Amino acid sequence: MFEMDSLNELISILKNGGLILYPTDTLWALGCDATNEAAVEKLLQVKKLSQTKGLILLADSADMIMQYAENIPPRIDSLLMYHSRPLTVIYEKGKHLPEKVLGEDGGVAFRLCRDPFVRQLIAGTGKPLVATGACEGYLPLPAGFGSISSNIIESVDVIAGFRRDDKNMSEPSQLVRLDENGELKFIRE
Repeated sequence: MFEMDSLNELISILKNGGLILYPTDTLWALGCDATNEAAVEKLLQVKKLSQTKGLILLADSADMIMQYAENIPPRIDSLLMYHSRPLTVIYEKGKHLPEKVLGEDGGVAFRLCRDPFVRQLIAGTGKPLVATGACEGYLPLPAGFGSISSNIIESVDVIAGFRRDDKNMSEPSQLVRLDENGELKFIRE
């Protein structure tokens, strides 16, 4: 399992607007409190992104997603909980979030995270977390902790000790958009 002291330190850093490096249910990610505009801006500077097409956010419940996204179909929570692979859904419109978290069209990408470690981070902050690949720009995505550049490592406030030796990180999540009829359109499979 993971050490409580380490978890508490990560939560404290997140609550104070800091950046973390952490393993998600898919890959190692740079993260911050998705509702903190200054933290999001700092994260984008580390990634060397002046513009973004939107960031992926992690939530620990469908209720949390409903606080930050509009027009959520009623059956989406079942799909998110029981989909066989991590699934990120782009919702039509985000709310109560910094503009740089949102897509160009105002949409917001959320994944209901099933990883117990990440769920405790989210629960500890009470806010969704940004989860963007631990790399500059968008590629190459790190296969594990050992693949993360020293520039990224030196730019964060704290690094999770959990799963650093894991060599079997997953692929990125599947990415879908909901169309006007509430049907899923796959963008990345």
